[in-house]
Amino acid sequence: MTSRASLSLLVVSAVVLAAPVSAQSYAQRYWLTPRADDAPAAKHALAEFTAWLSREGDPWRWSVYRVVLGDEVGTWVLRSGGHEWQDFDARDSGFGPRFTEQFERTVLPAMEEVSLQLERSNPTLTRRPTGSRSSSVFHITEWTLEPGRMTAFGEVVGAMMESHELGDRPYYAGYYDVIGANAPTVRSSANYPDWVSFGESPRLADRLDEVFEPERVRQLRGAYGDAVVTVRDFVLRSYPEMNGGGND
Repeated sequence: MTSRASLSLLVVSAVVLAAPVSAQSYAQRYWLTPRADDAPAAKHALAEFTAWLSREGDPWRWSVYRVVLGDEVGTWVLRSGGHEWQDFDARDSGFGPRFTEQFERTVLPAMEEVSLQLERSNPTLTRRPTGSRSSSVFHITEWTLEPGRMTAFGEVVGAMMESHELGDRPYYAGYYDVIGANAPTVRSSANYPDWVSFGESPRLADRLDEVFEPERVRQLRGAYGDAVVTVRDFVLRSYPEMNGGGND
């Protein structure tokens, strides 16, 4: 993450969730690390800010999450998704400046670090369950890749997704390519309605040995190792009572 004195803008693409998603969409995501000496103040500031968004009629809907397991426990996430490129132009000339001014006045002073990212969905890899379901637990995996390995990595992930589809327990998740980072980065989000579902669900690579021949598994694991530099995992919990905006 970057220091709160200078916000970084990253462009990201989203992927995972047994119907492929047909169209790309974009999301804006803030990662907010509270000051170590006053974490409750960060939650209070963020709740006040999202309530202000609702009162003032921000047309974008903002969802709130918090890292509860893994790297960066205690970090807050503020996200608005489902947008097209032209929505960002409209926001720059609409509610955006008011959002930024209020954010800098109320949220920024309570945070130690802040980074701003733009995410783009990847419809090729994304799989969603049929029907709708609410989610409260989100398992996030983030891969940093070797330059030039994004396509190869996508093929490996596609095979991992296929291994679940060929079995009796499909794997649903969302993947995000981080454009503008120091190195190619992909993030996935596997969403669950509760902790029981999270604990009982398979993980991405669980079915390879069951579905594919050993030589194919060896090739996939080798391609994965050639593509991936670092991996980190963490779990988010949603805070729907703190969501704000969406008054279009």
